[in-house]
Amino acid sequence: MAELVDALDLGSSSRKGVGVRFPPLVPNWGAPIMMRQKEGESSSRQIHPQSQTLLFSVTIKHKTVQSLYKHTLELYSKGLSGHRKEQGAISITYAELTAKNAIMEHVRKFLIHHIALDKLYKALCKNSTLPVGTPQLLETVDQKNGSIIFTFCCSSANAIQIDAWNKLPFRAPRRKQYKDIDRQVDNCIQEEVENTQKYKCEPAAKGDWVRFTLTLANEKGKAVLTNKKADLWIKIGYEEADLATRELFIGKKVGETFVSASPSLQYYSLSSQFTLPYTYKVAIKTIVPEAYIEWKDLKKHFELTSDTQLRSKLAEIFSFRNDISQRRETVEAALHTIITNYTPEIPSSVILRQKQVILDELILTPDYLVYKAHPEFAEMVTLLAIKQLQEKYIVDLIAKTSEAVATDQDIKLYIQLHQRPRTKELIYFDMPESKVAQQEHTLSHELVRQHCIREKILNSIIRTLKNK
Repeated sequence: MAELVDALDLGSSSRKGVGVRFPPLVPNWGAPIMMRQKEGESSSRQIHPQSQTLLFSVTIKHKTVQSLYKHTLELYSKGLSGHRKEQGAISITYAELTAKNAIMEHVRKFLIHHIALDKLYKALCKNSTLPVGTPQLLETVDQKNGSIIFTFCCSSANAIQIDAWNKLPFRAPRRKQYKDIDRQVDNCIQEEVENTQKYKCEPAAKGDWVRFTLTLANEKGKAVLTNKKADLWIKIGYEEADLATRELFIGKKVGETFVSASPSLQYYSLSSQFTLPYTYKVAIKTIVPEAYIEWKDLKKHFELTSDTQLRSKLAEIFSFRNDISQRRETVEAALHTIITNYTPEIPSSVILRQKQVILDELILTPDYLVYKAHPEFAEMVTLLAIKQLQEKYIVDLIAKTSEAVATDQDIKLYIQLHQRPRTKELIYFDMPESKVAQQEHTLSHELVRQHCIREKILNSIIRTLKNK
């Protein structure tokens, strides 16, 4: 039974996190009340009166849709002409006649990834009703005026008041008093100090994370969509599948701008019908090197005032009890204390989807059939799903109440902590999964920022409960 519990406890561990793609872009359940439709690029919401469903709409104006459609049509026409040189150039009129529906579907997918999702993330952050679970694309509506409305839906838990959570009694788990732990901490600090001293603001390299803006452009580098930039992160991977990304970013420096049609940038133009060589203007904003971790930044992140406190914090990730670090024990104990006193009711539909996420991850483990044969397997998966959802909901609720923000420096350190297997133990809620089919893909900066806020608030919760 202990092995089953350990295997299933994947949800919040930084070493064994369950990856969740956000959001799955497929219609799901029911037919909630339609969103009110607004002109201009905007977001709005409405609550389903019976099923606690939040609906968010993102409207893309006619001008943006038409600019993208025209650009895509031209690229498609040139592609046809390239394949049929003996027949001469294929006219745009002919291309539109034969492939208009496919091109429009292509345009919708591009707009979802390039514009709509960022607007959705921002709307979720500002929304007065806290969503729970993973938003989903409900439907796409083409308006008569040429605009496109994307409607997303997500569930909400029953509203709860947790004003007195910071007064709850709490006793943090103590570390193991092994001298070897202190030696490991000192070695870890010394190693990173030496790495920091060696690093000389080098250009991007393998293993680094790069933040960049992406602007759709023509072959001359002129923007196709005015004032529409995607703000993204990507990791420069080591795998063969990441070769195009490495060729694009390795050697680049912060502030550098260039135009490219690299295959690694074509994520936004994925289509079952065809692929097009979109050209983008790329601007490098931040590089988070794999080469080192800056301890002074770590001290700021955890609000530590001395090297002694830094050593104590790092000891939490070297001190283990029953294969669980002191850091994770502390986090789970703090969240359990709050949830026991303020228990959010998670909608059953959200629990079912989270259970499927867990099962999708478990099925990839070698011992899946052994775990599945256990008589309490289904119950354990259900309990884990509820635990994951309740923990995230409570942290998000406190974050919204305190109007928490994450600076660029917070985000940089949050990513840096993921660069080492050991320091990753300081992270409880992982970043969204960045790999698809073993290949690194882009993550929205807005999405990474929201995950960073969750982690920042979690640290604040622990400090508050410890120091009251």
